[in-house]
Amino acid sequence: MSEIYAYSNEVSTHIIEQTDSMLDYDSLIVPCSFDIYEKPDDAPEVEDEPVGEYLGCVTGFLVLGHEIERRKPSEYMNGEMFMNLLCDDMTADLGNVVAALLKNDGPLVQHCFITGIDHFYIDEVDVERPELVLLILREIPNIVFKQMHVFPELVSYYPRPLPHEQEQTEQDKLLLNLAQCTNTAIMMLMVSGEYDDDNPQCVLTTEQIRLLREAHQSGSSYPAKFKDRKLWKPFLDAGFREWEDTRVLYCCIDRDV
Repeated sequence: MSEIYAYSNEVSTHIIEQTDSMLDYDSLIVPCSFDIYEKPDDAPEVEDEPVGEYLGCVTGFLVLGHEIERRKPSEYMNGEMFMNLLCDDMTADLGNVVAALLKNDGPLVQHCFITGIDHFYIDEVDVERPELVLLILREIPNIVFKQMHVFPELVSYYPRPLPHEQEQTEQDKLLLNLAQCTNTAIMMLMVSGEYDDDNPQCVLTTEQIRLLREAHQSGSSYPAKFKDRKLWKPFLDAGFREWEDTRVLYCCIDRDV
């Protein structure tokens, strides 16, 4: 008999400075890496070192929604938009996942409207034995809690698409550039204390607003033919489901578990 377990020896160093900010991104979105091992029952314990055969690792980001909500700038009634900006600055995929889960009263909106929610985004599950993936996915909330001392109430994953030519129209490119410019403008206004949450259009021109409305009305469904159902299967078996047609998979975790 053997035991499958996760191990992490990451240590964060905090440098005390007078200029430390409550909005330090590194304290609100935490990169995580958990090594997975198989330990035989008769293997001796070694303090502060993993024991057994290395099987792979799980990497991702812990989004501390409760802290984001608590520390959000006073201009924000709720922390959803601020969370979206932080995640997008961390990685594009994490930004896409959070944007999708916030859209149309998504899972993040349903659960974090008042208090925020701690959310773990799986970047990659790289395990040498595929038959263990389902077991590991079911244990992700407990792995994160054991290693990070925070229990994620939502776990998400953004599976890669099947190989295909990237189709990007001129309008798509324009909207991407627009989103990047808007994000930069909002962050600059926030830093200067000039951002008005009740009137977010202050950073957009009339033409930019029209383009955004057209893009929203056109929908964001991801073509089914580009979805890798084989890659999805262990996630679906573990209780994940797709949010609308966004290709974003998520699983809500009962807080009482």
